[in-house]
Amino acid sequence: MASNDFPFAMDIKFSSPTGTEYMVHVRAPNIEAFAVRLSEMARTVPETGLTPVEAVPSAPIQPANGNVGPPPVVTAIVTGDPTQDAQYRDAAARINQKAAASNGNTPKCNVHQRPLIPSKYGGWYCPAKSEDGTYCTVKIAA
Repeated sequence: MASNDFPFAMDIKFSSPTGTEYMVHVRAPNIEAFAVRLSEMARTVPETGLTPVEAVPSAPIQPANGNVGPPPVVTAIVTGDPTQDAQYRDAAARINQKAAASNGNTPKCNVHQRPLIPSKYGGWYCPAKSEDGTYCTVKIAA
Protein backbone atom coordinates (compact mmCIF):
# COMPACT_ATOMS: atom_id res chain seq x y z
CA MET A 1 0.00 0.00 0.00
CA ALA A 2 1.36 3.41 -0.93
CA SER A 3 1.81 6.07 1.70
CA ASN A 4 0.54 9.61 1.12
CA ASP A 5 3.06 11.00 3.62
CA PHE A 6 6.08 9.27 2.07
CA PRO A 7 5.37 8.46 -1.59
CA PHE A 8 9.05 7.77 -2.39
CA ALA A 9 10.25 4.52 -0.84
CA MET A 10 12.73 1.72 -1.53
CA ASP A 11 13.77 -1.51 0.15
CA ILE A 12 17.48 -2.27 -0.11
CA LYS A 13 18.83 -5.76 0.62
CA PHE A 14 22.58 -6.20 0.90
CA SER A 15 25.21 -8.43 2.54
CA SER A 16 28.08 -7.35 4.75
CA PRO A 17 31.65 -8.57 4.08
CA THR A 18 31.07 -11.18 6.81
CA GLY A 19 28.02 -12.56 4.97
CA THR A 20 25.30 -11.09 7.20
CA GLU A 21 22.26 -10.01 5.19
CA TYR A 22 20.54 -6.69 5.90
CA MET A 23 17.26 -5.15 4.70
CA VAL A 24 16.89 -1.36 4.89
CA HIS A 25 13.76 0.66 4.08
CA VAL A 26 14.36 4.23 2.88
CA ARG A 27 11.45 6.65 2.40
CA ALA A 28 10.90 10.38 1.94
CA PRO A 29 8.09 12.88 1.32
CA ASN A 30 9.57 14.21 -1.96
CA ILE A 31 12.14 13.29 -4.61
CA GLU A 32 14.79 15.74 -3.35
CA ALA A 33 14.68 14.34 0.21
CA PHE A 34 14.67 10.80 -1.18
CA ALA A 35 17.84 11.45 -3.21
CA VAL A 36 19.52 12.99 -0.15
CA ARG A 37 18.60 9.96 2.00
CA LEU A 38 19.88 7.52 -0.62
CA SER A 39 23.15 9.47 -0.86
CA GLU A 40 23.49 9.41 2.93
CA MET A 41 22.89 5.66 2.87
CA ALA A 42 25.55 5.24 0.15
CA ARG A 43 28.12 7.19 2.20
CA THR A 44 27.25 5.53 5.51
CA VAL A 45 26.94 1.92 4.33
CA PRO A 46 29.04 1.33 1.19
CA GLU A 47 27.98 -2.35 1.12
CA THR A 48 24.57 -1.27 -0.26
CA GLY A 49 26.12 -0.75 -3.68
CA LEU A 50 24.54 2.71 -4.00
CA THR A 51 26.52 5.58 -5.53
CA PRO A 52 26.46 8.86 -3.60
CA VAL A 53 25.64 12.02 -5.55
CA GLU A 54 26.86 15.49 -4.65
CA ALA A 55 24.03 17.52 -6.19
CA VAL A 56 20.36 16.66 -6.37
CA PRO A 57 18.59 17.85 -9.53
CA SER A 58 15.94 20.39 -8.59
CA ALA A 59 14.09 20.37 -11.91
CA PRO A 60 12.17 17.33 -13.13
CA ILE A 61 14.05 15.17 -15.61
CA GLN A 62 12.81 15.76 -19.15
CA PRO A 63 12.18 12.83 -21.48
CA ALA A 64 14.73 12.30 -24.26
CA ASN A 65 12.29 13.34 -26.99
CA GLY A 66 11.46 16.60 -25.19
CA ASN A 67 7.73 15.86 -25.01
CA VAL A 68 6.24 16.63 -21.65
CA GLY A 69 2.59 15.82 -21.58
CA PRO A 70 0.07 13.40 -20.23
CA PRO A 71 1.13 9.76 -20.07
CA PRO A 72 -0.28 7.52 -22.77
CA VAL A 73 -3.62 5.86 -22.12
CA VAL A 74 -3.22 2.23 -21.09
CA THR A 75 -5.49 -0.24 -22.84
CA ALA A 76 -6.40 -3.62 -21.42
CA ILE A 77 -4.97 -6.81 -22.91
CA VAL A 78 -7.58 -9.25 -24.24
CA THR A 79 -6.69 -12.90 -23.67
CA GLY A 80 -10.05 -14.64 -24.11
CA ASP A 81 -10.14 -15.75 -20.47
CA PRO A 82 -13.03 -13.81 -18.81
CA THR A 83 -11.37 -13.64 -15.38
CA GLN A 84 -8.02 -12.48 -16.71
CA ASP A 85 -9.66 -9.98 -19.07
CA ALA A 86 -11.61 -8.45 -16.17
CA GLN A 87 -8.40 -8.11 -14.14
CA TYR A 88 -6.59 -6.46 -17.07
CA ARG A 89 -9.50 -4.04 -17.61
CA ASP A 90 -9.51 -3.16 -13.90
CA ALA A 91 -5.74 -2.62 -13.82
CA ALA A 92 -5.82 -0.44 -16.96
CA ALA A 93 -8.66 1.66 -15.51
CA ARG A 94 -6.74 2.20 -12.25
CA ILE A 95 -3.55 3.17 -14.10
CA ASN A 96 -5.43 5.65 -16.27
CA GLN A 97 -7.24 7.04 -13.24
CA LYS A 98 -3.98 7.62 -11.36
CA ALA A 99 -2.41 9.19 -14.45
CA ALA A 100 -5.34 11.61 -14.71
CA ALA A 101 -4.99 12.45 -11.02
CA SER A 102 -1.26 13.12 -11.36
CA ASN A 103 -1.89 15.52 -14.27
CA GLY A 104 -4.33 17.62 -12.27
CA ASN A 105 -7.26 16.40 -14.39
CA THR A 106 -9.25 15.21 -11.42
CA PRO A 107 -12.93 16.08 -11.14
CA LYS A 108 -13.92 18.40 -8.30
CA CYS A 109 -16.63 18.02 -5.69
CA ASN A 110 -19.46 20.41 -6.55
CA VAL A 111 -20.20 20.86 -2.82
CA HIS A 112 -16.70 21.33 -1.34
CA GLN A 113 -14.77 22.49 -4.47
CA ARG A 114 -11.90 20.13 -3.75
CA PRO A 115 -10.41 17.43 -5.99
CA LEU A 116 -12.03 14.01 -5.81
CA ILE A 117 -9.90 10.96 -4.97
CA PRO A 118 -9.74 7.83 -7.17
CA SER A 119 -11.64 4.94 -5.61
CA LYS A 120 -10.01 1.52 -5.51
CA TYR A 121 -13.29 0.18 -6.93
CA GLY A 122 -13.23 2.57 -9.88
CA GLY A 123 -14.66 6.05 -10.10
CA TRP A 124 -14.01 9.00 -7.78
CA TYR A 125 -15.21 10.14 -4.34
CA CYS A 126 -15.02 13.22 -2.13
CA PRO A 127 -13.07 12.60 1.11
CA ALA A 128 -14.58 15.61 2.97
CA LYS A 129 -16.18 15.02 6.35
CA SER A 130 -18.92 17.23 7.77
CA GLU A 131 -19.26 18.48 11.36
CA ASP A 132 -21.72 15.67 12.24
CA GLY A 133 -19.11 13.04 11.30
CA THR A 134 -20.64 11.86 8.02
CA TYR A 135 -18.70 11.76 4.79
CA CYS A 136 -19.62 13.65 1.64
CA THR A 137 -21.86 11.61 -0.66
CA VAL A 138 -20.51 13.04 -3.93
CA LYS A 139 -19.28 10.15 -6.09
CA ILE A 140 -18.58 9.67 -9.77
CA ALA A 141 -18.92 6.15 -11.15
CA ALA A 142 -16.19 4.75 -13.40
